[in-house]
Amino acid sequence: MKHFLYALLALGLCSCASNNFQIEGHTSSPQLDGKMVYVKAINGLDMVAVDSCEVIHGNFSMTGPCDTVRMAELFMDDMQVMPLVLEPAALTVCLDDTLMRVSGTELNDQLYEFLKQKNSLEMEFQELPRRESQMYLA
Repeated sequence: MKHFLYALLALGLCSCASNNFQIEGHTSSPQLDGKMVYVKAINGLDMVAVDSCEVIHGNFSMTGPCDTVRMAELFMDDMQVMPLVLEPAALTVCLDDTLMRVSGTELNDQLYEFLKQKNSLEMEFQELPRRESQMYLA
């Protein structure tokens, strides 16, 4: 019984220690069908494509080796779309008109929570001149 538990634990550790990333993405925008999606990461001074695929019927999928955790960018053709943390895990990408988010790992969840707070602060900052004008006129 003890040997069975050790074998089960070893099997679980081997399956968890996979050094591949897997990105499953979807979009509800029909104009993105047929476009190429690239994951690019910095290598020296250049952005180098790590993997690419075509959007077909609103879905795309990429898998590749990943030996380290690093920041990367998702590109649609030549246009930068969104950042992501590339790590050996399964990631889910949502590219909708109202929501652009990468989830599936703690680091990506923290990245998008940070970006949400940053965008909120930027909106408040842009609102300050209007509020200042209202205070002068009141």
